[in-house]
Amino acid sequence: MEEELLIMSKTFAEVSARNSASWVSDKIKNIKNNKNNEERLIQYEELINSLLEDKAELQRIAQSYKSMYEQITIDDEDIEYLQNTVRSTLNLLKDIAPLEQNEDDFDKIVEMINKDTLKSMQLLGYNYKQAIGEPLTELTASKIRAFIK
Repeated sequence: MEEELLIMSKTFAEVSARNSASWVSDKIKNIKNNKNNEERLIQYEELINSLLEDKAELQRIAQSYKSMYEQITIDDEDIEYLQNTVRSTLNLLKDIAPLEQNEDDFDKIVEMINKDTLKSMQLLGYNYKQAIGEPLTELTASKIRAFIK
């Protein structure tokens, strides 16, 4: 993800530099200096097309940033839903196969998934999908495998 962010940042800087007010102003001045009306029209069209392409590129980058942001953030309602789901999942897993951990450990995990803790941790770069989702996936898979054997 960091590499993708670096590429997007670089592209954003390049597109932004191309579209500075002074760059556009210089282009327009150069076009005005051309005495041939037909060539001037072509140059204006090229400038407009270039600006439209850059605008589309900036919108694509903004959408990518938004998508990446949404992947690492979660709203309050989803946090509550997640907490309830994790609690239910851990209870089901306890019923399927005995767990080596004591019940207090699982309560602590569920309590970690609250609005204040999760939002604060996200500000510090916490990736809840990696920290909670992956271990929970592994735990679920191992309990199902143990149940099947």
